[in-house]
Amino acid sequence: MSGTILRDATLESDGYCRIAGAVPPDLIARAKQAFDTRYLSNEAGYQAHITAGKHPPVRHVGDGRYMITVGLSGAFAVPDLAVNLQIVAIVRTALGPDAILESFGAVLAFPGAGPQHIHRDGPILFSESEGRDLPAYALTVAIPLVDMTADNGATELWPGSHRLPAPTAAEADEVRDTIPWRRADAAAGDALIWDFRLFHRGGGNATKTPRPILYMTYARPWFTDRNNWQEKSGLWTGSTFLDGLDHESAALFRHVRRRDDAQFTGP
Repeated sequence: MSGTILRDATLESDGYCRIAGAVPPDLIARAKQAFDTRYLSNEAGYQAHITAGKHPPVRHVGDGRYMITVGLSGAFAVPDLAVNLQIVAIVRTALGPDAILESFGAVLAFPGAGPQHIHRDGPILFSESEGRDLPAYALTVAIPLVDMTADNGATELWPGSHRLPAPTAAEADEVRDTIPWRRADAAAGDALIWDFRLFHRGGGNATKTPRPILYMTYARPWFTDRNNWQEKSGLWTGSTFLDGLDHESAALFRHVRRRDDAQFTGP
């Protein structure tokens, strides 16, 4: 089924929404420079990192595509990223006032990476029909560090698919082929937010440069993302990050695992 460029949508009915210019350009530029310095490597470096079981945790999530926990220190330890007021307002409306930040990291698609498989970030919690009408239990927020286009692998979304029952693999293919998808072209610093249950995938990167996207998982306080991180933590902070937050912002970090800044080295 052919798709179109993403237009205005609502989180409840379509399963996604977008905030244009959520993060100021100067902060995005600093975060991009910090990511390149701290985490950017070649694909062999990421594979070796995974094999050695080093920290921070890294997962291989598709052809030429990796997910890594990014430490909240330095250029990443700024309120307009993890506690961005526009994003948090949407999160608390969807998930309740006691929502938490469950993980913070990046997804990196290397040059030549193929399209990702269609997937949900988390399961349908109840198989009964009424379970499909339940509110969201977790949201993914994606903030590209470079402009996200059809050429470098903009995220593709299947509107309304968060309301579908848990499918078999064949039914997931049917979702891909029968529901018109939307391509989320986005500028660096935009915030794309989707329900954990929404079918989506990253597009292929046909350019000669890596495509890094910061991601955040916000969740209801009882949810832990064992699907992606299992026994490892998807949320680390620098040694002083929490000290500068007000009480309301600090409440997002009730599940945090503190680390020394020196431990935040990439592959």
